[in-house]
Amino acid sequence: MMEISIVTGFFDIGRGEWLEGSEDNKSPNRFARSNETYLSWFKNLAKLPNHMVIVTEQKFSDMIYDIRKSFGLERLTEIFVMDDLFGPEGRMGKIISNFDANMIHLHKFVRNPNSPEYWNPNYVLVNALKSAFVCTAIKLAKFIHQQVAWIDFGYCRDSQRFDPSTSWRFDCKKKMNMFYIREPDDRPIFDIVQTGDVYFQGCHIVGPADGWFHFGKLIDDAYTSLLACGLVDDDQTAMLMAYRREPHFFRIHAVDPSDWFVVLRTFRER
Repeated sequence: MMEISIVTGFFDIGRGEWLEGSEDNKSPNRFARSNETYLSWFKNLAKLPNHMVIVTEQKFSDMIYDIRKSFGLERLTEIFVMDDLFGPEGRMGKIISNFDANMIHLHKFVRNPNSPEYWNPNYVLVNALKSAFVCTAIKLAKFIHQQVAWIDFGYCRDSQRFDPSTSWRFDCKKKMNMFYIREPDDRPIFDIVQTGDVYFQGCHIVGPADGWFHFGKLIDDAYTSLLACGLVDDDQTAMLMAYRREPHFFRIHAVDPSDWFVVLRTFRER
């Protein structure tokens, strides 16, 4: 029961070309990361001998598969290709337009308008779709464990995140498990959007396979509510909203904010 399938995903949203400057609403260089950087980080995660489903574009699929194969893990690997999701003409173009429309008004409201969640609708969408990617994997993968985790593609920025000699195991206790760096409270959501404060981490989430579908609905409802209020934010605020709506549905765990990327090492069971 403690075995876990991992779902992750990678899409080219032009992050390597984000430029410094605020007058044209472009992000500072500190947010810019090339596709090559993400692929190099994935080489660390790819050593993990768990069953893994990767959602990506056709242009990356062979490279990602070959990385897993180089560690002898091709039989534990499935690649799902999803092209043309992003941009105003993509398959998610209507949602992109809704995000973009709200972002126009957010620049004077938020404290950090150069943060990508307030100016780049593709960035917001790729984060908002994490639960949808997991649910797609659960429905369509040739094999899936009873527990499934989302782990960000670039999660392992060095090779010290886990022991590669054994698979990652964790007992989710039949609940969705989320990890926080700021203990949940009752601050108004508009205030959290304005300050950009982070409560729950979006880079790692784990729960029972059948729990992901309800979690996805909670996330969708959170984004619908944000948009209805003229707001936009990344998945971390949506996760807080989901937790507030149904706290009994979750187990939550504190993580030291000095190191976000510890779930594979610290929350581990033999």
